[in-house]
Amino acid sequence: MTPARLSGPKPSGFAMMELIVVLLIISVVAGMAVPSFVRAMPGQRLQSGMRDLFASARYARSEAVIKGIKHRIAIDPSIGEFWIEWEADPFEAPGTFEEAEGAWGRKHRLHDTLFFRDIAASGAAAADSGIYCAEFRPDGTAGADMVLVLSVEGDEEESVGLSIRALTGLSRIVEGDELAASWSALSESSE
Repeated sequence: MTPARLSGPKPSGFAMMELIVVLLIISVVAGMAVPSFVRAMPGQRLQSGMRDLFASARYARSEAVIKGIKHRIAIDPSIGEFWIEWEADPFEAPGTFEEAEGAWGRKHRLHDTLFFRDIAASGAAAADSGIYCAEFRPDGTAGADMVLVLSVEGDEEESVGLSIRALTGLSRIVEGDELAASWSALSESSE
């Protein structure tokens, strides 16, 4: 006579050894993926910081055109902050700017691993306080040509720039050779 256990259906499920092998494979694959995520993080922060700066510049220009009042993006490279200001009373107090209201007026801070590596501008774009301003006029033009370069702390090779053209007031993100060309053209013209 055979015991019921041997003659009945086979038990379903996984053996403990099979589960351990699967968990071991998953942990090895995850361990190989983590370094690539860590290497990608500074680049993602750089792109995110530049997108925020780009959006702020475009918003300042559009507000200047829509409201018919000068707007500017103010940049404090020493602490990595930027914000939008507007000329509150161009007739009684021309050249006096106030921080914009709402979310666009709040100060945006770059991630701790990012910094403004270089800022070049034609004309007087920097005040004595070390704050640079890209001014946008009601006709859509900008006060000066400007190139801002953001870099990752410890890796100056990883950089991206924001180019603002005075004639059109248009902003665009520039990288690589285009960034180098924009930088050298503006640096040579401002000397």
